[in-house]
Amino acid sequence: MKHRIVLLLSLLTLLAVSGCGGSTPAATQAAAPAAAPAPAQESVSAPTQEPSPSPEPTPSPAPSVFPLPRQPRHTTVSFTNAGIASSHGAVILNNGKAHAYGRNADLECTVHDPEWENLVSIQAGFRSSVGLRADGKVVAAGTGIDPQFLQGAWSDIVDIAAGNGWTVGLKADGTVAALGSNLKGQCNVEDWTDVVAVYTRNTRTVGLRSDGTVLATGGNEYGECDTGSWTEIVALSNGGNYTVGLRADGTVVATGKHHKGQCDVDSWSDVTAISAGEAHTLGLRSDGTVLAVGDNAYGQCDVDDWTDIVRVFAGYQMSVGLRSDGVLVMAGYCPGGSVDQWNELDLVDMGVGSDYVWGLTRDGEVVMTHTKQPWIVVMSDVRLPDDELLP
Repeated sequence: MKHRIVLLLSLLTLLAVSGCGGSTPAATQAAAPAAAPAPAQESVSAPTQEPSPSPEPTPSPAPSVFPLPRQPRHTTVSFTNAGIASSHGAVILNNGKAHAYGRNADLECTVHDPEWENLVSIQAGFRSSVGLRADGKVVAAGTGIDPQFLQGAWSDIVDIAAGNGWTVGLKADGTVAALGSNLKGQCNVEDWTDVVAVYTRNTRTVGLRSDGTVLATGGNEYGECDTGSWTEIVALSNGGNYTVGLRADGTVVATGKHHKGQCDVDSWSDVTAISAGEAHTLGLRSDGTVLAVGDNAYGQCDVDDWTDIVRVFAGYQMSVGLRSDGVLVMAGYCPGGSVDQWNELDLVDMGVGSDYVWGLTRDGEVVMTHTKQPWIVVMSDVRLPDDELLP
C-alpha cells in the first residue's frame, strides 16, 4: 500500500514537470523574449495645401435701361437748323401762348390764332411751326400743313417733330402719326409701335423704340435709314444725310453719308451724349471731354482741349460746348464775336443753326447772333424749360 502511494506521487510529479494537462504555473514558465521595439518612423506631415483662392465675386449685372421710358422733349424754344436767311424761331411764352421770329414767307410765324394756347412744346421746322397743346392736340402754321391739323384730327399726342414740309406726332400708346410731304416716304409710319421718341431731318423720319431698336423711313440715298440692325440704342441724333445712335454701353454707331468721315465713330467709348451736325459728329464722354470726327474745314473738330463739358451742340460749321460752370466754348466758324459776351448771359438753354447761335437766359430772354455780329435780344417773357442746361 505504501509503495502504491509513493508510485502515485511520483507519477503526478512527472506529469507536472512535463506540462501535461494544464498551463505552466507562472513561477516555472520562462519569460517570453520582449519584442524588439519598432524602429522610430520619421514623422511625415501631410503636405500643406495652399488655401484655394476665393473666387472673384461675380459683379451683379448693371440694371438694364430697357425698356426705355417715353422721351418727350417739351421744348419751349426751337429754331430751324438752316442758315439765318432761311431760319425762324418759335417759343412758348409764360402765358402758354406762342411767338415766332424770323422768316415768314410761308406764314410759318403766324402763330397768334386762338388755337395756339396752353402749349407744352413747340418745334420750328423748315418753313413751318408746330405746337403741342396740353390736351394732346397739335397746331401748325406754314408750308406743308395738312388741313387735318385745323380739324383737330390728331389727339393724344405726347411729342412732336417738325420736318421740311411734314410733321410727326408720337402718341401716348407708342404709335406714330405723320402728315405732310411724303415724296420720299417720310410719312410711312402707320405701322410703327412701341416708339418712345421721334426725330426728323432732311427727308427722313427716325423712331427710337423702347427695346432699343430703331425705325427709319424716308430718303435713303446714302443709307441714312439703314438702322435695322441697331440694338441697345438709348439716344439718336440726325445729321445731314446720316444718322447717329448712342448705345447703352457708351459706344456709338452711325450710318449714311460718310464723305467727310462723320461716321467714323466705331472706336468711341464711354460716351454719354451725341450731336450730329451737317458733316461732323460730336460725342460727350462721361469725364467731360469731347470727341469729334468729320468735316474740319473751319476747325469745328478741334475740341481736344475741352474739359468739364456737360452739353455739346454740332452746327453746320461749328461746335459749341457748355461747361459745368456755365462757361461757353466754341470751335469752328463761330458767330457772335467774343465768347465772353455769351458767358455773361446766364443761359438755361441754347442751340445752333447753320450760321448762328441762340440762347435762352434765366430771365426768359431769347438772344441770337450770326455772321460775327454781337448777340441781340429777339424775344422776351419766354417760358423756361423743365430741364435746364446745367445739372
